[in-house]
Amino acid sequence: MSLLILALLPFVLLLLLVVWRQWPVLKAMPLVAILTIFIGVIWWKLSWVLIGASVLKAVSVTIEILLIVFGALWLLSIMKASRAMHSLQTLLRHISKDIRVQVLLIAWLFEALVEGAAGFGTPAALAAPLLIAVGFTPMQAVVLALIGNSTPVTFGAVGTPIVYGLGSLGFTGLETITAHAALLHAIVGTFIPLVLIFLVARYKQDMKLFWSFIPFALFAGIAFTVPSYVAAVLFGPALPSLIGGGIGLLLVGIAGHYRFLLPKEVEAEEHVYERVGWKQEFLALLPYILLITGLVASRWFGFGKHFSFGWTYEVVTHTFTPLFAPYFYLILVAIISVFLLRAPWIKTLREATRSLWKPGVALLFTLVLVQVFVISSFNPEHLPSMPQVVAQELTVVGSAYPIVSPVIGMFGSFITGSNTVSNLLFAPFQVAAGQAVGLAEPVVLALQSVGGAVGNMIAIHNILAVCAVVGLVGREGSIIRKTVWVALGYAILVGVIGLWI
Repeated sequence: MSLLILALLPFVLLLLLVVWRQWPVLKAMPLVAILTIFIGVIWWKLSWVLIGASVLKAVSVTIEILLIVFGALWLLSIMKASRAMHSLQTLLRHISKDIRVQVLLIAWLFEALVEGAAGFGTPAALAAPLLIAVGFTPMQAVVLALIGNSTPVTFGAVGTPIVYGLGSLGFTGLETITAHAALLHAIVGTFIPLVLIFLVARYKQDMKLFWSFIPFALFAGIAFTVPSYVAAVLFGPALPSLIGGGIGLLLVGIAGHYRFLLPKEVEAEEHVYERVGWKQEFLALLPYILLITGLVASRWFGFGKHFSFGWTYEVVTHTFTPLFAPYFYLILVAIISVFLLRAPWIKTLREATRSLWKPGVALLFTLVLVQVFVISSFNPEHLPSMPQVVAQELTVVGSAYPIVSPVIGMFGSFITGSNTVSNLLFAPFQVAAGQAVGLAEPVVLALQSVGGAVGNMIAIHNILAVCAVVGLVGREGSIIRKTVWVALGYAILVGVIGLWI
């Protein structure tokens, strides 16, 4: 049996079970993970001790992701119990009664700001409940949140996918890579607000809501992508999403409030809320202000970065930085919010923890698959790793490789849930393949990084995390079927543009 078929088998099985048969990931992923381990041991000759270390790594990462989910769930529960969520609704309606403006503020710009500060699944987990609060079903909210959290991901967590995903591999010229990636996102990502509004119009079963809103949606796209591109050129990979998200929120908020470029008709939610007063609205907003401030300050000044502990076995290692990780600030803000908003802490804690085990199990087996894929490059037979086997087959396209490159990056994020890990897995191979067909290193790495960001729309454990927050565990296949087409379209358009860079 060829290595390509073996490397693809886990994903073929996963797609068959989750997308076609509509099994929940909780049920399908253990079978897929066991198959991956079996393939790794039999054909890649991986030792059981190394497999055990990779499972321990999966457990470690699962704990950290679940802490993010727990923090988001607890904060959400506090917001609901204290009626702060109601205050946020009235604040959004004060900015604009039009639900389309509210969607762009939440799913496009608020997520961009949070992505720039934290990343790692945090933005969609925070945004989806807000989208539900303004009138969307949980399924609609998750789809909108995942699609919105794509363009900013290349520069998420203060540039982690570029700085660590590429820089730690020894690649230089990160500023040039950043500028190329930001340009690609600026060209294609500007149209993501159009996609979001198109989906809103479909959900409301009135396409007039889309056609009349095109000018404002394009304005919202430019309000993020232009400042993001300028920041990328001037400051490198750390600030594009933060600066783009912050400036975009300000511009779109003001434009929405004063109805700049807005159509005459207003698509408002059915419920009408009277304003509760600026003090209550400020208190409702304060947890998010504290969260973003803490995340930005920690990344900018490195608070807690050097307090770490972990373990290592041969090539498998994991380091915990609990005072630097996004979950620390989520949980800290939740604790502050209990007192600030006078919420019942026992009740809210119980609500936050009772729905964690299902996504936790699914996440664990997902990450077992990822870790076996990662360690498969360290085999005694000196075979290429499982991801490299898949990616190598795509180099046969020759001069059309720029179209394929973002799809490889997207595939990496699909299986790992991380733009950073996708870069770590595929960047060395992408550079070698790109050079073979005459592509400059900064261009191919930019294509890889942008594709990795796009893959965030279909990343399995990101979907699991946001589903846990809104109570949609078991519906992962339905979500992927809705987001994969947008992700593929984005990746292919970026690749076509890459032909001309």
